[in-house]
This record gives sequence, structure tokens and C-alpha cells, in this order.
Amino acid sequence: MMKFLRKWWDSGLLVLVALLLASLLRFQGLEGSYIRAFDPFLFWRVSEAIWNTGTWEMNDTLRYHPFGWDSKELAPAPPHAMVLLGKVAGDLKAGVRWFPAFFGLLSVLVMALIGRRFGVSGLSALILGILPGYIYRTSEGFADKEPIAMFFGLLGMYFFILAMEKKNWLDAIYAGLAFGFVAGAWGGKILFIASLLPVIVVLMLRERYDRILMAGVTLVIYQVLHVVVPRYVKFWVDPFSLAVLGFGLFCFLFYGIYKSKKLEKLGNKRLWLCIGIMVAGTLVASTAVYKNPLFLPRFGWDLITKALVPASDVSHYETVQENARPTWSWALPDNTFYQQMGLFFFLALPAIYFMINGKDDKEVVLGSFGAFSILAGFVAVRLFAFTATGVALTSAYVIKKLFAHKDVAVKLTGYFVLGLSLWLAYPYVMSSMETSKYASLTTTWFENMKWAQFNIPQEDPIVTWWDYGYWIQTLGNRTSLGDGGNMEPGYILNGYTGLFFASGDYENTTRWINDWGYKYVTIDYAMLGKYFAYSTLGGVSNMLNIFKYHSNMYTEFGMADIYVGWSDDLGPAAISPIQVGDNLYVLMGKIVNGAIKWEGVAGEFAILTNSGLYQCPPMGYCQSGALGKYQPINQSVFIYWGQQAVVGDMESMHSTFARLWFFDGEYTQYKQVLNNGECKMFVVRA
Repeated sequence: MMKFLRKWWDSGLLVLVALLLASLLRFQGLEGSYIRAFDPFLFWRVSEAIWNTGTWEMNDTLRYHPFGWDSKELAPAPPHAMVLLGKVAGDLKAGVRWFPAFFGLLSVLVMALIGRRFGVSGLSALILGILPGYIYRTSEGFADKEPIAMFFGLLGMYFFILAMEKKNWLDAIYAGLAFGFVAGAWGGKILFIASLLPVIVVLMLRERYDRILMAGVTLVIYQVLHVVVPRYVKFWVDPFSLAVLGFGLFCFLFYGIYKSKKLEKLGNKRLWLCIGIMVAGTLVASTAVYKNPLFLPRFGWDLITKALVPASDVSHYETVQENARPTWSWALPDNTFYQQMGLFFFLALPAIYFMINGKDDKEVVLGSFGAFSILAGFVAVRLFAFTATGVALTSAYVIKKLFAHKDVAVKLTGYFVLGLSLWLAYPYVMSSMETSKYASLTTTWFENMKWAQFNIPQEDPIVTWWDYGYWIQTLGNRTSLGDGGNMEPGYILNGYTGLFFASGDYENTTRWINDWGYKYVTIDYAMLGKYFAYSTLGGVSNMLNIFKYHSNMYTEFGMADIYVGWSDDLGPAAISPIQVGDNLYVLMGKIVNGAIKWEGVAGEFAILTNSGLYQCPPMGYCQSGALGKYQPINQSVFIYWGQQAVVGDMESMHSTFARLWFFDGEYTQYKQVLNNGECKMFVVRA
């Protein structure tokens, strides 16, 4: 039985099963009308330009008004790959939609090739094919940069393992080329190549100079490819690139010292000589490039601690919901790693052991790749696609080790762990399947953009939050201030728009709008949940919290409607509109052990009744006085009667976004010209 299982895990038949299952999970939206997620709309525009003209060498006038955008900043591999797939399919849109699933399936196949080197080709391919963290990024319609980057990264890892096994220069060169192609596809290009750096350190300590030479070839070839990708024309001042280049050159130095007949008499002292030269070289390079000998060492240390210790502030990149740093918790259902990886994550943890104690060099590569991929997942949720690759390989190898042990108890443990891992992965796989069926672009947003295309002059940019920029550019053919590109000058513009939407100082925050002559603003319902992102980038850092209607229940003031949710000031909380005589109040309190402990009344509130009329005048909020022992607190509430409520501090609830969304632009310079329930469009009043 055990012999059969080992052959099954490394069989072509299981690889075929893994590919079929991965195909089923990834092609869930073929009947849909739209490509899904934000970024595919950028790639659609770029691919269309390449399809029609053969090039995308231009300044994009629809992005980053008034600064424009240099197309050299674009990662060229995704749109060119989409065009190639479009030519094969005979339809460009099909190429854009199928691109992520196509390269996702190729990655599963390459994982099988890697797994073959460890005797787990079928099992490693199967695990990668079903991990939710990998399904989302490699599903039809989610045409982002990761699918092609993961493919080339895994291909590079395969050739690197071959180079370690066979000490073959050609395999090392192939590995460097594959890793180099990642640079033309993805901003996380450093991750695969960085996972090799601990391998070099371990091999150095073991004095395996023949293998280190192979690593040096890979690193230098990888760095050379940066010269041909326009976006990395300044790669010499990039700390990552400088570190990789330094490691590559050090590998050649290490090999030369150990092959030198003159230095052979030094014995183990050669290792210390190499370490000394490496340290000195780091300090010299840091001084030459950054005018500070400790810049590179501090940069490396900060990079490691960032992954392990929560940052004191939030960066632009981390305001994107999917990039929010996951919080580790032993309450497994609430743990992001557990939800994305199941028990496979825990099975991958012994990767560190293999990195240090691996019997052969390819085990060291496996351990370093697995350990580094897990570490990357602590930096951002978006990196879970990379994490999934390391987890799939190392967890499959650990399962093989468990089954191979002669002790019966360990065998039984292996059966249990494999079965439990697959069972626990099932609900999250099903959830990923459901997610991949639906478009992020809604019908109402499509209507919004078509309205813009026919009603907004082509020279007028649209002010909105940056998430929606690609939709505006692609479907509306209009200029947006920012978009999901998340790079300069988007940082600057997103700061402006964040302050504009989130600050309660309306007069000052609209000054730049007037100075630059912007006329149109569009917002949507989802911006309620994204308030943290633009308030943080705007330097305001206020919050809006959504409360859902719970029930009608008895209070000390009689029967009342109860809304429950999470408040940044109170934690789990409840609110209740209370009528006392002719006066209305909104009680606020904490939820403690399932009971409500009232804290006070909202300082101001507005209520939209079921008939669409305001309980309070639309020019502002009703002010509250004390209700018995309950005093007014610095909270504002807007209630959609019988449905939900929005709660926030007074500045947030007086922000431009609140004025536009809750009160349709009353007493602002904007009048509403479109409201389809989800989206609202405003224009400067005549």
C-alpha cells in the first residue's frame, strides 16, 4: 500500500487529475459579460493598442492628469502575452480573459516538474491547483500580473534545482533567464530570486563552491536582463538589485578563492576570508551608491523586521484592502494563512529544517523557497500567490516524509494529516470558485461609465477614488486622476483625492479642485468601506463604520430598533434611535457578553426614511442634547431606516464624501447629475 501511494504521488496520472481539477476551478466565468477585477481593464487597453498598432510606446494621456504617465513604467510581459493568446484564440478579449487561467495551469504543470525532483510531482501539483490563495490570482477574468510571474518564477526554480543537482552551467543560465523574465511581469520580481540568497549562505558555510558557482551564474544572468526592461533603467540604485548583484559577484569570488592552489593551504580560514571580503564589499558598495556605509545592512534588517513586526504607520501600498497585513492568530478560522492554505501551511513550516539540515543541496533549495514564501505572506495578502507556490512544494514533501517513516504511528499521522488538509481546504476552494464567477464591474458602474462617455467632454478628467481609474479609462474613455497602478505620480494625486474626500474642512480641501479646474466627481457605495484607505492617504485617518439592522427589541425607553456593528471608538457596538416626546435621540453603546451597555447619545444624526424623505433637513444633521444620564459624544450617525446605519466621528461625517453620498451634494459646489443607486456623478454647479 505504501509503495503504491509513493508511486501515485509521483505519477503522471495524478498530475493529469491535478490539471483537470485546476481547470475546473479556474474557468468558472466563461459565460460572463465582463473581465473581472480592476487591473484587467488596464491590460485590455494596453493590449488593444498593441493589437492595433504593434506598440505601446506612448505617454498615456488618460492616466495621472495633469502629470501624464510614461508607458516605460509598464510591465511589458502581461499585455504582450495577452495579445499572443488573443491571436491564438482569434479574439483579443478572449486572450485577456483566459490569460490568468492559462498561465495558472502552466504553473501547476511546472510545479509537477519541480515536485518530480523530490518524488511528489502529482501531490505538489494537486496542492497548488486547489489552494485558494492561488486560485483567485489565476482564475479566468482576473488578468493581473501574478499568473505569468508565478509561471516564470517556478520555471526558474525548476532549472535552478537542476543546476544544483547536475552542476550544469546551461541549467543555471536557463534559471537566470526565467527569473529575469519575472522582472518584466511583476513588481514582486525579487521574491523568487531572494529565496535563493539563504541557499548561497548555507552552501557557503558548507564550502560547496561548485554549487555556489551555479548560483552566481543564475544571479548575474537575472540581473543582466534588467537592462533590457525599460522600467528598470535605474536598477543600479535599487537596493534589491544591488544586493542580488553583490551576491552573484561574491559567488564567483568564493569559487575563485576555493579553486586557487595558492590559497588552498589556508584550509577553513578561506571561509572567513570570503566573509570578510563580502562584508567589506557591502560597506564599500553602500558608501559608493548611497553615501552611507550602513545603508544596505539597515535596509536588509528593516525588510526582515517589517515582515515580522507590524508597521507603525500605513503605507500607500497597504491601504489596498487585499494588501492589508494579515494578523496572525491561533484562532484558526480568523487566521488569513489558515483560510488560504489550510493545514498545508503548517506542513510547510518544517521547510526551515530542510534549509539547514537538508542532506542534499536540492533540499536546501526546497527549504529556503518554502521558508521565504511563508515569510512573504506576512507582508501582504496579495503575496499569498507567491506563498502558495512554496507551501505546495514543501507541504507535499513533508507529507511524503511522514508516510515514508517506518513507525506505524507516523504513518497513521500522515494519513490523518493528508485527509484533514484536503477536507479543510474544501470549503475555501468552494468559496474561491464562487468568487471567481462574478465580475467586480457591476451593471450600475457600466451605466455610469457609458453616461460619462456620452455626457462628459473628453478633455475633462473625473475625480474619484483611484480604484476606479481603469474603468474610467477603458469604458468611459475619459481621464482619471489615479488608478490601481499605485506608483508615481499616483501617490501625489491619491494624497490630494484622499484629503478631498475624507477631510471635514470642505473649503480648504476643495481649493485644489478649483485651482486645477476639475468639474466632475463620481463616487459609489463601496467607498463607505474604503474610507480608511483614502482618509489615511489624505492624512486624516478617520473611519466610517457600517451597522446593520438587527431587530426591534425592548430598551429602558421602550421598544426600539437596534443596529449592530463595529465601531473604532467602542468596538462591538449598537445604536438605537429613541423617540422621547417630540425629540429623537440616537443611543450608542458597547456590546459586552451579548448585552448592550449604553454609553451616550450621538452628538448629531440624520435619518433617511423608507419613503425617501429626510427625518432631518438635508442641509445637515439634527443636533442632540442629553437624554437623561446619557450625554452627547463625538459621534455622527446616518440611518437608512430599517436597513443600516453609518457611524463615524464628526469630521468623517462632515467630509466631502459624506456631503456627496448622504446629502447628494447639498451646500457644496457640486450638483448631482446621475444616481443609479450604487453610483453618483456630480458636476460643478453653473
